[in-house]
Amino acid sequence: MVNQYDFLNLSYSEFEELVKDLLSIEWGVRLESFAEGRDRGIDLRLNDPDSGTTIVQCKRYSKFLNLYAALKNEVAKIEFLNPQQYYVVTSVDLTVEQKEKIYAIFSKWMTSETNILGQRELNALLRKYPQAERNHFKLWLHSTHVLEAVVKSKVVNQSRFELQQIKDLLKVYVANDGFGAASEILSTNRYVIISGIPGIGKTTLARILSYYYLAHNEYEEFVYISESIDEAFELLKEGVKQVFLYDDFLGQSIEELRLERNEDKRLVAFIELVRTSKDKILIFTTREYILKDTQLRYELLDSPAINLSKCILGLRYYTFQIKARILHNHLCFSNLSEEYVREFGKPEIYQQIIYHKNYSPRLLSLYLHTPPQKSTTPGEFAQELLNMLEHPAGLWELPFQRHIKPFSRFLLLVFLTLGNSIYLEELSEAMQAFCNLHEKKYKLQFSQRAFKDAIKELEGSFIRTYVHYGWIRVRLQNGGVQDFLLDHFRHETEYLADIIKAAVFFNQLFFVFRTITNKAVYGEAQRITYPIVCTRELDLIRVQRLEKDFDNLKTSWHPGYPLLFQLDKLDEDTLINFYRLNTINNEFTAEHPLRGVIEELLFERFPTCEPLTIMQQVKYRTAYMNLVARLNYRLKLDGTNFVNDYFLAVDNLGDVIWNYWIVHRTFSREVQIFVSKDQYFRQRICSYLQIEVYLLPYRSFHAFLRILKHWNDIAPFPNLDWKKLTEAYNKKRRETGYSKIDKIEDVHHLDNERSMFEPEDISHLFQSLRQFERM
Repeated sequence: MVNQYDFLNLSYSEFEELVKDLLSIEWGVRLESFAEGRDRGIDLRLNDPDSGTTIVQCKRYSKFLNLYAALKNEVAKIEFLNPQQYYVVTSVDLTVEQKEKIYAIFSKWMTSETNILGQRELNALLRKYPQAERNHFKLWLHSTHVLEAVVKSKVVNQSRFELQQIKDLLKVYVANDGFGAASEILSTNRYVIISGIPGIGKTTLARILSYYYLAHNEYEEFVYISESIDEAFELLKEGVKQVFLYDDFLGQSIEELRLERNEDKRLVAFIELVRTSKDKILIFTTREYILKDTQLRYELLDSPAINLSKCILGLRYYTFQIKARILHNHLCFSNLSEEYVREFGKPEIYQQIIYHKNYSPRLLSLYLHTPPQKSTTPGEFAQELLNMLEHPAGLWELPFQRHIKPFSRFLLLVFLTLGNSIYLEELSEAMQAFCNLHEKKYKLQFSQRAFKDAIKELEGSFIRTYVHYGWIRVRLQNGGVQDFLLDHFRHETEYLADIIKAAVFFNQLFFVFRTITNKAVYGEAQRITYPIVCTRELDLIRVQRLEKDFDNLKTSWHPGYPLLFQLDKLDEDTLINFYRLNTINNEFTAEHPLRGVIEELLFERFPTCEPLTIMQQVKYRTAYMNLVARLNYRLKLDGTNFVNDYFLAVDNLGDVIWNYWIVHRTFSREVQIFVSKDQYFRQRICSYLQIEVYLLPYRSFHAFLRILKHWNDIAPFPNLDWKKLTEAYNKKRRETGYSKIDKIEDVHHLDNERSMFEPEDISHLFQSLRQFERM
């Protein structure tokens, strides 16, 4: 049967891509998508030196009246562009009279009515070029005869497929690598287990795969397994091509694990039966943490002989372009009014969504297909979605409370205090200490078996493991897990106090905790967005642990720790001690109520080596300066020697910029004497000004000029060309686009994967929404 498409299941951008592919094949040229969007009257363009410019306008509408009104609005734009040829391609099934009306508007730029392609002409091109049809999988799956094949297929153990339900799912679906990976596993093994974190789209993929096999491979029967694998055995038919779908085949929580007595053996037997068949397909879905727990309980399912093939559908299958298209499709096919959809076409809105660390297709689906309250403005509606992405606790609350064991829940709390990424052995040691101290209180018994079982249970859902230089490391699955854990335990003072009391590692006292006087976020490599602000009670427990166990607490891995072993002028113990003092100094500021105890601790353990020795270690110079600034009233260092050592240690302008003001605040008189009298220093600055200053990044250039002006006020530099410096400064500012870059970073909070420059196709995709109107 010949496919007939109405193209209305495609979004505006998908329709444009289809037209681009068809016309590029038909004309034997490569059309370009015009990146400035629909407001310029161009969707596709061809520039030919001989024939001039050809513009193609793509219009996806269901009714001619809407199409005609939109086209009349394009006339002024086409007058301005004045192309050699103008084409209109639409999803509307045009009559002869309707084509004549369109031609009458644009006859100046059209050869004839053949420049107008409607639904029939597009379908004719698809029949002529079937490869284009294959490339647009979503279009093919939505064709009339395919939908009829799916709807008419025998559905067993479930209500029949509803046509509208299938159509609604296909509209928002965006093909991605998950489909290809699952299809490949099915072609090889004839069964697949789709597992992943909640909300990632496991059931959606399973449904799409089922529709695909029912239509494309002419499978006759769809069997939905609802309770146990015994149903599959009962409904198995020899010689009938069947698709089996077992959604959440292990249940939605550990407490409701579905496997009955010996069901693991029957499950394996059915898998083997499907694997050796030629007319059966078996699709499972489950949550990763439940699958891990099942493999622990049922050794047969974890046997290498079975080698359960898995297609783990995770965010790694979603590129930023795929995320953008998912958002775009949900908006286009939602029931939101036009002004609400247009709000999401603004860069400051859609960029924050698609680049967000907690991006979730389920969250988008639930939110965007729920009508806003009448009193909610478009801006407020968009902002509420952004707020949900910042605090997606609902996606993790249920699995945390119901799907994992108490041991695993406490293990996640211990993990939270250690860092985002730690060695498996360190996590084991910290968990063992917690269990040993609080065994009776929380009824926890530590064993290596219990620990390994918990890691396996959490793997793929809350955490993931990987090998780093031959050592196993553990990290949280994504930032959403960390945010959830922080929010969950933020006010659980008793749990937090018990963690601090049982801490084995120094960083357990600091990684997620902030004092009431120091709520600032610090540390790029392991940034905590919402730290736990300690009560006075928790701060007191932390300080007591530092007083009592400063030398006994171990040092776990931290962002700067590898640097310790690259510095050969100080021994390892001195550097680790210095790292700890710096951490304490940053955390417990001079305004803290316990500052007296803290400063006594810092003073007692202050490094005894010569200042120059530490100041020559560039990575620790600023930290050392801060300690000296805080403790100098007790250290009573020789200011003249200290300032001389400081300027001797610096050997480029960057070194000067980072630390100068700390030194000046601590030894202002000595700095003024040095700057005004030391001729060697002034010669060095003049030599830096010849070349090095012009190579500085803009911000460093700005900071150095401020310092230079300060020095010039103390003792003028007679040969300094301030005009030349000012011109260079202004030129660098213009070249850098400094204010624009700051605005992007501040407004959008982009993560490490986010490029400063957005891919053109994403920008083009959302520009169409800013002129969005219903068909």
